[in-house]
Amino acid sequence: MFCCVDSRDDVGYSCLESDPGVSFPVSQCYTKHDPLHLTLRNPEHLHLGAESNVALGKTASSSSAPASWGPEKAVDGFSGTTVSGGDECTHTDNVYQPWWKVDLEDIYTVNRVSVLNRGDCCGERLRNFMVRIGLNEDFTRNDQFRETYTATPPNGATVVVYCDKPMAGRYVSIQLIGRSDHLQLCEVDVFAETDYKDVFQRNHSGAVDGPNVCL
Repeated sequence: MFCCVDSRDDVGYSCLESDPGVSFPVSQCYTKHDPLHLTLRNPEHLHLGAESNVALGKTASSSSAPASWGPEKAVDGFSGTTVSGGDECTHTDNVYQPWWKVDLEDIYTVNRVSVLNRGDCCGERLRNFMVRIGLNEDFTRNDQFRETYTATPPNGATVVVYCDKPMAGRYVSIQLIGRSDHLQLCEVDVFAETDYKDVFQRNHSGAVDGPNVCL
């Protein structure tokens, strides 16, 4: 777990590493170009707490939403993988670079994203996809979370995407890259340190440019 401490200069950040349940003395965290200002409600300590799925039940959207296969299916907490006759997954139209997005409704430090693939057929459609995380509602302006996933997952497989270091953000998106197809997601879990939800507050109302803060 990484805690990013403001270095008060133009170079970058000093990062500390620890296990959950440890508190660090910290002041403030900034993005490197400082378009976003995150301030601690308790400036003395930042507590690193338990991890949980912060996407469950949150508001989701997608490039298209055919009847019975809406974007909310990917965050309903149900792990069924049937589309045909089951309506257990979200399923976009066949378009170029279809996308899906969830609003976490607060800023979280995301450790990993777990994607459950369709199980009744067509698992190969979930290839060449990119995960982005950031503070922009326009997900194309957010930073990429790890590299593009280029493998072909089998039907019903779970793909877990990790970043080298956790990333802070409110919006998490998944998009097929460089091709036309249906985007099919049966469940998307976004795992984050839940204590950050009550620790950070946002002091900047403008759009965010520049790189994501590395936590």
